[in-house]
Amino acid sequence: MNQDQINQLKQAFELSPDNQVLQLLYFNALTEASKWPEAEEIIKIIVQNNPNNHEYLIEYCKVLYHLNKVSQGILILENIIEKTDNASSTYKLIIQLYLKENDYNAALKYYRKLLVIYPQFSDSELDPVFEREKQSSQEDSSDRLIKLSAIPEQVSPVIPLEKPGISFKDVGGMASVK
Repeated sequence: MNQDQINQLKQAFELSPDNQVLQLLYFNALTEASKWPEAEEIIKIIVQNNPNNHEYLIEYCKVLYHLNKVSQGILILENIIEKTDNASSTYKLIIQLYLKENDYNAALKYYRKLLVIYPQFSDSELDPVFEREKQSSQEDSSDRLIKLSAIPEQVSPVIPLEKPGISFKDVGGMASVK
């Protein structure tokens, strides 16, 4: 989208700031043009009008990522994930935010959670960062199957199973229980 189109959307938005369709069009145009500060202003308006819409909150976090407002984005995403949003894209974004904040351990924690939910998850940006973790996660699941199939059929029990030498009559039967 060129600058003239963005200016036209801006003028239309200024004339009708409550028009949600116009807000979204203007926001999308700004993000496509990487105009992050302006996009933040618009997405804030959109989120204020739709505070429970996870999609808009996630879009807001993407803008925060580009503006290096990492901790704010992390707080929002942790709240979204806590409310059972298990989309892989949400996890990917929070991992990216933690990596941008140089908190590898927190990023790894969410990466592990992501692999539990989506074992086949693959991403060209994240996979090189967590290469070892991804391999061990895949090896763990395949190793478990290999180990289970390798268990010999004749396994001797740890505790030998023998018939007890005491019978019910030896302990007085049910009469002593009554």
